[in-house]
Amino acid sequence: MKSCTSVTVSLALLLGANAHKHGKGGNAPGETLILSDSFNLLDHDLWEHEITAGGAKGGNWEFQYFTNNRTNTFVSGGALHIQPTLTAQLFTEDGVTGVTPATLDLWGSSPADACTSNAFYGCGRSSNAIAHMSLPPVQSASLRTAESFSFRYGRVEVVAKLPRGDWIKPSISLLPARNVYGAWPSSGEITIMQSRGNAPGYAAAGDDAGGGCNVVSSLAHWGPHYSQNKWPLTIGSVAAPAGDTFADDFHTYGLFWDQDILYTYVDDDSNRVMSIAFNESASMWEKGGFEGSGMANPWEGGSAAAPFDQRFYISMSVSVGGVNGYFIDGMEGKPWTDSNGQAAMEFWNATSDWWPTWSDSALQVESVKVWQGDSGSNGGSYAAAGMYYRAAEGVSALGGAPAPSRSSSTPAGPSQASIAMVAGAIGLCVGIVATALARQANTRMLRYQEL
Repeated sequence: MKSCTSVTVSLALLLGANAHKHGKGGNAPGETLILSDSFNLLDHDLWEHEITAGGAKGGNWEFQYFTNNRTNTFVSGGALHIQPTLTAQLFTEDGVTGVTPATLDLWGSSPADACTSNAFYGCGRSSNAIAHMSLPPVQSASLRTAESFSFRYGRVEVVAKLPRGDWIKPSISLLPARNVYGAWPSSGEITIMQSRGNAPGYAAAGDDAGGGCNVVSSLAHWGPHYSQNKWPLTIGSVAAPAGDTFADDFHTYGLFWDQDILYTYVDDDSNRVMSIAFNESASMWEKGGFEGSGMANPWEGGSAAAPFDQRFYISMSVSVGGVNGYFIDGMEGKPWTDSNGQAAMEFWNATSDWWPTWSDSALQVESVKVWQGDSGSNGGSYAAAGMYYRAAEGVSALGGAPAPSRSSSTPAGPSQASIAMVAGAIGLCVGIVATALARQANTRMLRYQEL
C-alpha cells in the first residue's frame, strides 16, 4: 500500500501554479452560470436514467442494476434521492437466488424505457439455482446528462449528503460526451467524488487511502488502453475531522477545469483533493511515462490537456460492491471474494449483516451547478439555452436568441411573457441569495485532513 505521503507527493508533482480562489456556494468573478438544478422536481429532460445491469461504468460486476423507478429516484425535502433497494422486493428472494428461476428483462419496448447498455449482459439477466445464476441483489439508479448537457472547461459544484451503509459506493463523475480519443480510458473520465458507505475507519490497500463515509476521493482515468490506466498518478483523498462524516451533512463537491489546470475540492476551493496541471512541456502522454512504450499516442494532435480538452457530461450514481478491488478481499468483514464467480450470491447471503446498516443509504443531492469563464471555453450545451435552471414554478431558459413574435400586428411594449421572464429572473436572484445565506448559516465548514 502506498503511504498517504507518497500519494500526496505524486499529486504535488502535477500541481500547477494557477490556483483559482473560489468562495463556497457561488461563482468566482468572470464566471457565468450555465446550468443550475435545485431539484424542486426531477427533470427527466435533463437527467436520463441509465437502464442496465452492466454496472456504473462497466466491467466492475457490481451487485446492482440501474433502473428508472420512483422507489430509487425521487425528490423529497428539496433534494434528489438516489436510493438503493433490494431486488427481492420485486422478484422475491427465491427469484433473486434462482430457487424459482426469474428473468430481469431491461431491453424495454420504447425509447423511454430502452436499455442503455448491453455491455456485460446489461440488458438481461436470469436466475437459476441449479446453474448457480442469480439476479443482481440490489436495485439502484444512475442519472446522467449525456444527451442533454455537456461542457468543456468550467466549474462544477454538487451539494450532496452521502449515503451511509456497508458496501455502498456513491459517485459523481464527468464522462466524455464523445470518445474523441478512443474507448475508455483514452478519452478520459473525471471522478469528482467517490466514497464508501462503510463506517469510519474502513481500511483499504494499494493506491487508495481507504476510509468509509468519513473520506472522499477524486481521481481521473486516462491512458491509451484500459491496461495502461494511470489513475494512481491522479488520485487524492480528504478525511473529515474525527467524529464527523460526509453522511452527516450536506457538503459541496467541486471541480475547476480549464486549459491549464484541473482540480477538485470539498466545500471551498482551498480544500483541494486532486489536481492536474496541463502544460506543453509535459503532456499527459509524458506524465504517464508512455514514451518509448511502442504504443500509439491517442492524444497526438490534441492540446496539452488531452484527453481532458473535450466536452464531458455529468453522471451521478449509487452502486454496491463489485469485484474490482475497491473493497479489499478479507478486510473489514467483506462477505464476498472478488475471484469467486458467485460474488453476488455471497453478498446476498450476508444480507442480515449489511442490510441493518442501510438506514440512511440514499445519496441526497440538493443542487448541481455549472459555471464557465468568459474565455477559453467551448460553451455548455443545453438545447439552445445559454442558461438553464429549475425554478419552483417550472423550467425557465434564459439566453440565446429572443423568441419570434407571434403576430406582426402585436403592439410594442412588454408582453405577458417578458414580464413573467423578468419576474422569474428577480425571483431566481432572490432565491440564490437566500440559499447562499442559509447554507452559510447552517452548513458547517470542516477542517479537512489531506490523505
